[in-house]
Parts: sequence; C-alpha cells; structure tokens
Amino acid sequence: MKKIHFVIDKSGSMATMMEDVKEGIRTTLADIDECDVSVSTFSSDIHIDDSVCKSSCFTLPELHCRGGTRLFDCLVQVLNKEMDSTDTMIVVLTDGLNNTGTSTEEEVRNLLFKFKDNNNIVKFLGANMDALVNAAVLGVDASDALTYDGANVTHAFRAVSENITQYQRSGINVPFLPPQRAASIAAPTPTPPPAQNPLHADPLDLGPPRLRRCQSMIG
Repeated sequence: MKKIHFVIDKSGSMATMMEDVKEGIRTTLADIDECDVSVSTFSSDIHIDDSVCKSSCFTLPELHCRGGTRLFDCLVQVLNKEMDSTDTMIVVLTDGLNNTGTSTEEEVRNLLFKFKDNNNIVKFLGANMDALVNAAVLGVDASDALTYDGANVTHAFRAVSENITQYQRSGINVPFLPPQRAASIAAPTPTPPPAQNPLHADPLDLGPPRLRRCQSMIG
C-alpha cells in the first residue's frame, strides 16, 4: 500500500461523531506501516487535498461540520486526481446520501472502475443507510463496504486498520469480516437504572400492601 486517501463527510449531521472520526484516522495511521496520506473533505463545499504527507508525521486539518452532502462531486474529483496511482486505497466515510452537486452515480461508477483497474482499492463506510447497497451503486464491491453506527466509529476505523495491515503484509485485499461488521453496528451497552431507595420510592412501584393481622371480633 503506497497511499491512503481519506474522503471524509463533514456535513452538519457529522458533528456528533467528528471527534471519533479524527481519533479513528489517527489510530489507523499509527497501526499501519508507513505510507503516503491525503485527506479530502466534502459538505456543501469540497476540499481536495493536493498535498502528500507520510503517515508517521501526518497532521489532521481542522474539520468543521456544516452544510449538505456533496459526495458525488467530491468522489469524481478525488478519482480523477488519483487515476494514475497504483497500490492506493481511497477510504470514504459518510453518514448520508448525496443531496447536492452536479455529478451523477454513473460518472462516479465509471471512474471508480477505471481506478480499481490499476490495482487500487476503494473502501466505503456508511451510516444511516445500507452501506453495501449504496456502495454497489457507485461500483464498490459489497465486500469493501461497511455499515457503521454513529456510536461505533472507532470500531469501523479499527476494521479499516486491520484490513490495511493485512494488505500491506500479503498484497491481498481483505474483505470486511462478520465480526468487524457486527462490532461496527453493535448497540451500546445500556446503563442500568440507579438503585432506588425504598423509603423514597413511588408507592405504586412497591407492589401490593402487606396483610396485617387484626384481632378477631367474633365471640
């Protein structure tokens, strides 16, 4: 793996998980062998990263969340930029479907097929959607798509990190495996309710009243 190009959604709906996204990128780069890194972002605006930095000294740009989801336009620009690359992985992370811009699914799909022909890989991580179905529309194999929950962003990036590491060691693109998929959508462990002091409990929650023995009034 010579290069990883992250394509990150920074639309308004990503605000609650952006800190986890940043931490996920940092952890991924710390876990893998050194390679070149770029980070492009999209919302209603697009920023295509023209710089290349080694993963060991990479610093994340500021990522402020606002606006819509201009996914297709961003992918078209990134794919055109990386078209002559080899052994490059594009990692797309989004929590919504394309809702602005001028590019079409067909344009993205045609470019993506050409990009993958040069021994390149595209991984697609999607929340609030069926990531496998929406990735397939764009030409991403179902094995390279992962549905994640907003509370499990770190698990999704851990799966990416594990797959990159295996690729760097073997030269084989590893699909997302069932345990990785399960961890990325697992419901958080619920917090048990606090213990209630019986002296202050609602009388309706204490069950039926206790029977009291009364003195017989017979004879």
